[in-house]
Amino acid sequence: MSETISRSKPGRGKTLALLLALILALSLTAGCSPAAPARDFHSAKAIPGWKSEAIQTYTAGNLSDLVGQSTNTFTAYGFDRVDAQAFLGPKDLKITVQIFRLPDSAEAYGLWTRLRKDKPVQIGVDGASDGISELSFWQDRYFVLLQASQAASPAQLEGLAKNASAALPKGGARPALVERVPAQNQDKRGPIYFRDERAVDKQLFLGGKNLLGLNDKTGAALAYYTLDGKSASLLLVEYPDADALQNGLIALQNAGLAKLLVSGSKGTVLGAVFGDAAAEQAAALLGEALK
Repeated sequence: MSETISRSKPGRGKTLALLLALILALSLTAGCSPAAPARDFHSAKAIPGWKSEAIQTYTAGNLSDLVGQSTNTFTAYGFDRVDAQAFLGPKDLKITVQIFRLPDSAEAYGLWTRLRKDKPVQIGVDGASDGISELSFWQDRYFVLLQASQAASPAQLEGLAKNASAALPKGGARPALVERVPAQNQDKRGPIYFRDERAVDKQLFLGGKNLLGLNDKTGAALAYYTLDGKSASLLLVEYPDADALQNGLIALQNAGLAKLLVSGSKGTVLGAVFGDAAAEQAAALLGEALK
């Protein structure tokens, strides 16, 4: 394999919804989940007095009714439907459980990386929470988001999340590309995985015209670093073949993007570092990712 581096100045449909409603309702009223051992979730004794509302289903046409201005983030990951159900608890607390169905587990993982909070939780394949009002996890081809109307306890969020997890297919594999992202000096948020540049427009604007030729056969990761007190962002893109990679690399190097410090490739993986770090440190980071 060759390596080059250059520097730059500048289903289940209604069945799933009904199954989820049944499992959640039974577990919250009876204190046990029929789909998982009792030790795997918080029973009704830990979250007493909950009532469930009817499930609401959203598609691309009306998703904004649920998520407002965040619609583009979800459509960038190719979701086709979301089933949302609200649970009413003590002291007017409402927690809404939203189950998004994505094309595959890579997209589900990607959406989770885009929206996760900073405290890891052991739910699904990967989970994270702020411990107060939001928790998310991914599992199989599903991304699950819980949002509370006011401060909730970790037990309340995790209890509902684990019951949702029990209603979904198990498993899911993280994309291999994220294993290339160096851990040293990386921001604790971790990398964002995506296949559509719209997913990271706010983090790294690439022009809005699919400069890198991303599609469902590519995968990309964006990670943040601090190098000697200076910020840097590492972008990796994996292409299906050498021709697609070469087209992407040429487009990137000729686009005149601000703060592009260094770019290069190895095999079918393109890499680039953006930011304010020294060029030598940026090249070292890229070299570590492409080795």
